[in-house]
Amino acid sequence: MEMHIYEEVFRQKYPDIRISEFKFLKKGNDFTTFEINNSLIIKFPVSKEIEKRIPFEIELLNRLDNKLQISIPVLKYNCLNNQHTFIGYEKIPGIPFDINVSEESYNYNLGVFSHIIRELSSIKNPEIDTQSIIYTWNNYYSHLLNGIRLKAYKTLEFSYQLEVEKILNENYKKFIENSFIPTLIHADFKSQHLICNNTDNHIVGLIDWGDATYGDISFEFARILTEFGIDFYRKLIKENSHFISRNNIDRIAFYSILIPFNSILDGINNAENDKLEQGIRKLCTSLDNYEKIK
Repeated sequence: MEMHIYEEVFRQKYPDIRISEFKFLKKGNDFTTFEINNSLIIKFPVSKEIEKRIPFEIELLNRLDNKLQISIPVLKYNCLNNQHTFIGYEKIPGIPFDINVSEESYNYNLGVFSHIIRELSSIKNPEIDTQSIIYTWNNYYSHLLNGIRLKAYKTLEFSYQLEVEKILNENYKKFIENSFIPTLIHADFKSQHLICNNTDNHIVGLIDWGDATYGDISFEFARILTEFGIDFYRKLIKENSHFISRNNIDRIAFYSILIPFNSILDGINNAENDKLEQGIRKLCTSLDNYEKIK
């Protein structure tokens, strides 16, 4: 879809909003994103599959409103069940999270991470079918392992193939048998999804909830590990040691090997060399850290 059409779609839905600037921000795996008048964020799903997840995101964010200590998007500029679906919210002011800040900000933000994870995990949904969630979750990783072996191995050096295969063989059965209790997770902690204030780099907001789901809390920690490094991860685990078990640690280590393969397979499937190379770099780091995590 040409860029000017996105603006026209929004104008037709919200004719009373005067648009002085309609700025393209990015096209990601899930959404094409625009900023309006430096105050609104509007996101158009890139596929029908992503579009189907939008009602859950809207319902979830409505349920989380005023329940977290930080700001989250309030999706009130939405167009659903139309030829051109979009969702939108008022921009949360600030700058992307940066791990390289003062010691005070670093420690403060560690606390914010801990609070977010605990707050989300405490939000219950009595309607969820625990066994169905576990089955779907495990089935996804079964398919991922097939993709790794059929497609991703050919992009790796032989020594890395052997190392990954050894970890998969030693841990996959235990990964399936030692299950988890589904809790609410954000599932996509990245610097650009965490908003900090401009004064002391304290986290004040969390955006992009499209991957949020009821899943394994160990995945949340593994995602943080692969995104922000082992030093930050270790301090976060220390802060949350009272509810992190040996089983959690084993699962975190296993996820840390699997997570980079999402980028590797995306790079292969979409012929994006940058994403492929980024995934391989993260995999190498995860392999180097694997025993340190355990």
